[in-house]
Amino acid sequence: MANAGADDAGIQALRNTPWADPVVRPPLIVDGQPVTFQSVDMPGVTDLQSYSLRNGDVEDVQPYLVSSSIPVAYHWVPINGITPNVALRCVDAMIRCHLYWMRANRPTNMDDKHIRTAAIALGAMRAVMIANYDLERGSIVATEMADPLLSVTVPQEGALTYNIIAPLDEAQRTALMAPLNLSDTEMSLVRLYLRCGQCVPPLQGLNLINDGHHYLSDKTKSSYKAFKAVELQLWLTPAMKELVAEDGDFIRDIMWHKSGHPISAHLKEELASSSTVRENLHAAKLGSAVARLPATETEIRCAETYVKVCNVVNAIWATLGGGINTDVLRLRYEAVRAIPRSMKQLVPPLDLGMGEVANTRTEALEIVKATAARNADYAAMAYGFYCGTIESNASETGEQPRDSLRGAHSLTKLKSNNVASYTQGIDLHRAYRAFQAKARSEGKIVIPKVVFES
Repeated sequence: MANAGADDAGIQALRNTPWADPVVRPPLIVDGQPVTFQSVDMPGVTDLQSYSLRNGDVEDVQPYLVSSSIPVAYHWVPINGITPNVALRCVDAMIRCHLYWMRANRPTNMDDKHIRTAAIALGAMRAVMIANYDLERGSIVATEMADPLLSVTVPQEGALTYNIIAPLDEAQRTALMAPLNLSDTEMSLVRLYLRCGQCVPPLQGLNLINDGHHYLSDKTKSSYKAFKAVELQLWLTPAMKELVAEDGDFIRDIMWHKSGHPISAHLKEELASSSTVRENLHAAKLGSAVARLPATETEIRCAETYVKVCNVVNAIWATLGGGINTDVLRLRYEAVRAIPRSMKQLVPPLDLGMGEVANTRTEALEIVKATAARNADYAAMAYGFYCGTIESNASETGEQPRDSLRGAHSLTKLKSNNVASYTQGIDLHRAYRAFQAKARSEGKIVIPKVVFES
């Protein structure tokens, strides 16, 4: 370990060593002053964490994910003058604009039927996103937004008025203003799209945090499962069942990937991390969307899982005079989770106890990660005991063990990295079982007589 520590210190010293020019060159002086200028904040780049691929620990590596732009046909077509308060009255115009835009920028090999289906879904879902998430023009990534075709005027009463503001010729104007003629089936789908659109921004944010993708069609991925839950709740109408049976992959791509893609990734991650958004989605009767919310970083999820398994084991150990106290880790991850993701700098600094103070949210996450790592052997021992309990219960009942905690990724990884401590936990469970058997044989276990009170 001493050599490892020395190696780590050497690597850190190397990473903290400034580049130096072998020739000493003084600053450029103009009019008696050195020529200087300030760095520029680059959102999505400035905040990236530095790590060493050459000498670093694999646990420290986080992918530098690049969000690729979607094809032009799926760009967000804004309406000038639209506000969240009026957005749902503009669903017809949103559909009209996206239908015109997709026809003008037809994706390869996409026929008129698919264009119409996609445009109706995009127009309706994006309208409800504006209405429910207070979206402004700045909420949309500029490279994924088309120029507006219409502006809207909102009178005190009566119908809205749309003005064409794009330089269109007569044929183009005719195409844009053509009646939508939505069928009863399409209208039923519009109502469904509005419900589904409410779920998209925070769930895409969740997927970006967990997988680095808005949506993946791979059924084994958590991003697919997050939206699958919504499908199981909402995709129950005859029209939707028919659409899915005919072209399920196509409509999933439009609804779960393309519809919310142009919204700022930072905003979506913030929505995914918000307890308020979770509560409001639940109040909107969208329970399928809230099961995985609010989203948390890997460091917090790992720490939380360690605490969960230790708390389960503690209930047994406490009956034998033992126990496992996880307060230091629990209080730290709860404190960090309460900090909004948008808050980078912490003023005043966050006191996490035992002399640990964080000036930024990133530093606070590192403290949580380090605290979990220092206690990994304890957690592995508890996990070993827990798995022993699950297995023994299964052998007695004849049923296969079914427990989500047992298969948690952070715990299975913990088992691999801390084999000795995990094995110690298994041995402790065997001793506990032997103790129980001996107590039963000696008549020391008394079954209580219970009468429910009236």
